[in-house]
Formats: sequence, C-alpha cells, structure tokens
Amino acid sequence: MNIFLSDPNNKAAPSSTHLMAVAGGHREADLYIHNCRVLNIYSGEILADVGVAIAGGRIAYVGTSRGMVGAGTEMIDAEDGLLVPGYVEPHSHFDLIVSLGRMAEAVLPLGTTTVVNDTLAMVGRFGKTGLDYLQSAASSLPLHVFFMVSRTSLAPELEELGYPTGASLSAEELADALGDDQVLGTVESLPWRKLLAGDPNLMASMELLLRSGPGTRGHFPGARADQIQALAAAGFTDCHEALSAEEALDRLRAGLYVILRHGPARPDLPALARLVHREEVDRSRLMFTTDWVPQAALVQTGHLNHVIATALELGISPIDAYRMATLNPARYLGIEDDVGAIAPRRYADILCLATLQEPLPRWVMASGRVVARNGLTVDGWDGERAEPKLPPYQPPVQETHVTDFRMATNRRGNVIVPTVELVDKTVTRRRDLHMAVRDGVVTPETRREVILKMAMPKPEGGFAVGFLVGMGAHLGGFSTSVASDPYHTLVIGSNDHDMATAYNRMVGNGGGIVAVQQGQIAAELPLPMGGFISTAPVPDIAADIELLNRWAQELGCPWDDIFLIQRYFTYIGVPFFRMPPWGIYDVKERAFLPPVLD
Repeated sequence: MNIFLSDPNNKAAPSSTHLMAVAGGHREADLYIHNCRVLNIYSGEILADVGVAIAGGRIAYVGTSRGMVGAGTEMIDAEDGLLVPGYVEPHSHFDLIVSLGRMAEAVLPLGTTTVVNDTLAMVGRFGKTGLDYLQSAASSLPLHVFFMVSRTSLAPELEELGYPTGASLSAEELADALGDDQVLGTVESLPWRKLLAGDPNLMASMELLLRSGPGTRGHFPGARADQIQALAAAGFTDCHEALSAEEALDRLRAGLYVILRHGPARPDLPALARLVHREEVDRSRLMFTTDWVPQAALVQTGHLNHVIATALELGISPIDAYRMATLNPARYLGIEDDVGAIAPRRYADILCLATLQEPLPRWVMASGRVVARNGLTVDGWDGERAEPKLPPYQPPVQETHVTDFRMATNRRGNVIVPTVELVDKTVTRRRDLHMAVRDGVVTPETRREVILKMAMPKPEGGFAVGFLVGMGAHLGGFSTSVASDPYHTLVIGSNDHDMATAYNRMVGNGGGIVAVQQGQIAAELPLPMGGFISTAPVPDIAADIELLNRWAQELGCPWDDIFLIQRYFTYIGVPFFRMPPWGIYDVKERAFLPPVLD
C-alpha cells in the first residue's frame, strides 16, 4: 500500500451529495470501522457500540447504522479500541534538520496527523525558494501540513542598525502566500517591544496582515499584563510564551488564545496547569504545543502524545486534555471543518487507543488510510522518495585557520572581557571576567573555570569571537550550520585547531554539525540539502545527535542536550545575551558589547 497521496494533502473532498448518500445508507462506504468506542470531542461523551463510515478519505457517518456497508466496503475491526481525533500541533518548527517526509514518518505513529509549521528558519535562509521547497515537500504527504509565514526580517533590530539579517519574503510574495489555502497566518512576532514603541514599519505591516484575514501570532516573553493588553489591541491573536499560570492568565484576560508549551526546550506544563484547573476559565481558548522538538527527544519521549500524557499526570481532565490537542487548535486556526474531531465531513484522521489514559495509539488513520500500527509506519512508506532541491550551503568563509579564532587587542596586561554565561538551556546572562593579554591576544585562564570561545563568520568575511562560560567541559571544537535564525553558522570550542577542523569538515560536508576532540571527529551529522536538511530517517538523525550529546557529557558537560543549547546561542528573540556575527549582543538594550571593556 502506498500511503503517499497523489494530490496535495488530499484536500479534494468527496461531494456533499456523496457523503450524505453514504450517511443515509444509499451508497456504500469505502471503509467502516466497527467494534469500537468513539470519543465525541464536542459533547465529551464516549459513544459505545457505534461505527464510523468513511468515503473518499472523509467521515460520512458516526452511529449505529450499517446501512452503508456493502460488498465493496472494507471493514476495520477496532477490537474494542477507543477512537479519538488525530492530534493537531498548532505551532511547530519542522523546517530544518529533517525532511518533512521523514518528519511525517516519525510523528504519524505518535498520533499527530496535522501540523502547523513555522517557516522562520527556511525562509530566513532561502526566502521564497525556502517556502516553495516546504510546500512542495508537503504536497504528497498523508500528514496535513499548514504553514505560517514571516512578515519581517528575523532580526529587525539589527536590520535597523544596518546589519544584514537573512532572506525574507517581499511584500508581494507575502500577500501571495497569505492567499494560499495552506497558509493560515503569520509566524510568531519577535520584535514586540519595538512595535509597542510605535515603529511605523511594523505598524504598517500589522495593518496589512489584519486586512488579509489570517491569525497573527504572538511571541511575547516577559511582557507585562498592560503590555499584553496593548499587543492584543494591535491585533495579535495568540501567544505561546507564558511561563507561569499567572502569565497565561494575563494573555487569556486580553482575549488571546493561549498556547501551552511543553517540550524539550521549555517543559512548562507543570507551571501552566494551574490555569487549566481554574473552574471558571474558558478552556476552549487553551491548546497544547511542543514548539520545537529535537529529533532525539522525538524518538525518546514522543510528540503531542507525550504532552497529553503529562497533562493527565498533572490532573487535567482527559476530555480537556484531548480537546486541547485536537478541537481547540483546529477551531482557532479555522480548520475545524477538516480536522480536530470524529464527525461528518472531517478528514478521517482517527487514532485507535486502548484508553484515554494511554495517548500513544495502537494504530493511526490519516485521510482514511491506516498509516501506522504499534508505533511504526505501515509497509509501503516511501521514505526515499525524491525531495525538492535547495540551493547549496555557501557560508561567507569557505575555509578557516586557527588564527581566525583569536581575539586580538592592542591592550596590555589584564583586561575585563564581557562573556555570555549559560543559565539554562535557552537563557543566558552577562558575566565580566578578567583575562590576560599575551602577544596581543586575549587569553582566558581556563585552569579554574571552563571558558570556551564562540565564533561566527561575518557576511563581509572573517570571524567575530566571543567567550562562553557555563558549558562545564573543555569541548575541543564544535561547528554547525543550523544555529538559530537568521545566523546559522557557529563555531564553539576550547582548542583553535579543533575548532578549525570542525568548521572545515562541516563546510566540506555541505553543512550540518561536526564535533572534534584532539584532532579526531567525535560526532557529525551531515545536512547536505542546503546545509539545513537531511533525508535520513529520524531515528538515524537522533542517533547522531545523541552521539554529539554523549561526547559533550563524557567530557564533563552538565547539560544533557548540547544540540538544543547551540540552537539558541545566536537567537536574539530570547533573553538576554546572544552571539550574532558581529559580537556579543545585549537583547534588552539592543546594543553590541565591546570585546574588551574600558
């Protein structure tokens, strides 16, 4: 059985006349699921002794009649399983590392049948070409893939200062994209403080988006209640950056949809669950997201099935938990007529569970086809299918040398150097350290504390160099082409030779990740499609990432996921100090720090 479909996302629906005829028993159903219980996500009931009739990949009928069962109807025995809607991920970043085909291969067995995919990384690297790639890659998948598109550059604060900030969509390209049925709105808005300050370009962009209709996503870490009110007034419709029940309540009070995040980068649900437990809260405006899930975590812990399981452990009622993973995001995103429920006219995206307490499905049906059983895709998965092409990886520095990673200065003696200190996997702070100057080069004292270098190639050539503390291990050299948007190429390490070897090997691989220790390759993950994507299966990619994490841990790194951590070193959308290609940047003050303080 070939579970890849011939038309984009199987969007062509059977006619209303045909579905009505099947429901009334006047035409045969293609499929009929029997011996099952069905969760009606609208009424909150579990319906016993019912069947589900399917025609043309859509649900025609849910009830006790078998009048539509004929000689040509395929019968599926659910063996007293509990049928629930396929899970809907409202905010994901499946636009790098792994191809969409391989991602579908990984998440469908976990019960996720619909994803709304952010395009920040891909469009920030390749512009319209990147969006075209994603839409083409998604076009024949049994996974429903929708997109959010970006309306601004990925680092407008730096763009204002005259720095290049990656590719983006033109105004015409953005308008065309927003008219596409597969585009549901715009990606999370990063420069919210700048918007509140009255930036005319951002205000004009907001007006354009409000006229276009789709939702306008928010990204408001650290925003106060009064600021949330102003952002809601500006036209934003949701936010997934609440870190506490109080912050989530501020967003709900402002009329925003609140997306409760729980994933490897931010496992926030234990803190957010108190909001769900408030009896008077309108839970229809709450939904779950994993946000960004590294491949190793996807293999080890799962996807939305893991979030639902966590919610149940935290005492959230099963009906509420399943609604927040199905109906609520579908309704908010305007796709409720297609997904999010087991009801007539919806796609037959159906999961067969043992009980509501076990959100990992026995089998998964997407658009009327069983695509996975017992955690594995069915026979016929075409994981090696041809992928669309991306431009090759072309970093501004093609080959590096050990001298590129030295911070030169005309100062003498000891100097004070601002460094980036890692607080947790995503948050950093500034820490000023005394360092010696030897032969015109700033040289950290590393016998008492581990101090690593960070280096990024500048678009104009050469490298910016800064210092990093908090990694806890003398990592030789680590280089990546998938650090966060919009600056993707990064080198960190304690040994200039290992750093140069890692960078040059990474470039030679066409992009990806390389770790080097004492001149030897310790781990690597090639990403030959534009330095961004691998077509290897997710478990293989996860194994390479796990080898990378194990390399760091065996050297004494206290963090369990260096792969995730490196993604955020260059990302100026989270606090407080980051490393773009021109040095250490203070996110709050919107200014670069001098390499050496006066």
